[in-house]
Amino acid sequence: MQRVSIPKAEFAVIGSSSTFSISFPEDINHPEIKVLES
Repeated sequence: MQRVSIPKAEFAVIGSSSTFSISFPEDINHPEIKVLES
């Protein structure tokens, strides 16, 4: 089996069908989430 290297990231968003049913991240309404550009 071949070993795959996964690059590092400062943050990631893992979505599924639920992220298509809302305006993500605007609809989350969490104090630690800030939209920088839209």
